[in-house]
Amino acid sequence: MFYAYPYLASHSATNLNQYIGEFFDNLKVVDKRSAFSLTTTLFPQPLLDRLSRSNELKTLFEHFFNSFKVLGPLERDAVIAQFSLTQEVEIWLSDVTRQEHRINNDNLPVPLREPAKNLFLYLYDKTIKKDLISHYGELYKQLGSEYCPFCGIEKLPKPDVRKADYDHWLKKATYPFVAVNMHNLVPIGDDCNRDFKRTQNILLDKGGHRRQFYFPYKQFFEIRLDLNGSKLPTANKRTAKWVINFTIDNNLIQDWAEVFRIKKRYADELNGEFSHWTEIFTKEYKGRVTDVNSLKKGLARHATTFEKHLYRQSNLIRHGLFNFLAECDDYTYYNSVLRDM
Repeated sequence: MFYAYPYLASHSATNLNQYIGEFFDNLKVVDKRSAFSLTTTLFPQPLLDRLSRSNELKTLFEHFFNSFKVLGPLERDAVIAQFSLTQEVEIWLSDVTRQEHRINNDNLPVPLREPAKNLFLYLYDKTIKKDLISHYGELYKQLGSEYCPFCGIEKLPKPDVRKADYDHWLKKATYPFVAVNMHNLVPIGDDCNRDFKRTQNILLDKGGHRRQFYFPYKQFFEIRLDLNGSKLPTANKRTAKWVINFTIDNNLIQDWAEVFRIKKRYADELNGEFSHWTEIFTKEYKGRVTDVNSLKKGLARHATTFEKHLYRQSNLIRHGLFNFLAECDDYTYYNSVLRDM
């Protein structure tokens, strides 16, 4: 959301999905009489090399192949077309006229559903995961930030410690044909992945209606926080009432905020850090502020210190907070700060 990821088109992790695509192209001449064989007639050589090292992967491909070949000609063509269609991740995210069920695993012929899911989940769990370690190391070098682009709060791990989680933007259990498509595999912070996005279907809203979602290998938004309408803590009520909005308001921003529970997380961050952040300001500006006007100018000036690296270390939240404090005209709060100074 805050910055776009570079797409590593030539990495081995990216190449794996290309080899799978070549395998599906080769399926176009398969019929009921065809026999499974580990040859370049069916598999590109790099995929054959991987199959030679894994009997389990070979067995899964064979099961998929044998389940595929007994389908009728029209069904076989439809399966190949569905694989090709599913690979258009960016278009599926943007074009809501495309009906989600067309790429759902349940849209496959019944005999092929389990073999397809088993094969592609194995390709992710046991095959591409090894490539993702070096993929993350290379991608990390090209990032302009070490913070998760989906929240701006948590750090992404350094590659020499471990790789980040890779989230399936289109969830792999429902759309297994993109389980190893690198347009669909997105490095993400632990909290964003494990606690918030989890296995949500981003193509459908909570009511099951088709929706747009943003494509993290191309799109990003330079948003700011708007806290207008918030109520600050008081002596009687220690917890503030935060109204969280954004300076860009469209369906992509709204759905991102919903999927990652951004407003709740930002409100929790504000409640947890409010005293600490404002104490830092008070210490820094002590002796430099004498009245409400100079206090408001100081708060606004302090907000600008977070602009250089806005989307890291909760700076977006702090920037919004101090701009709000400078403009809220809460004289009870202003007078309490002046007393502390």
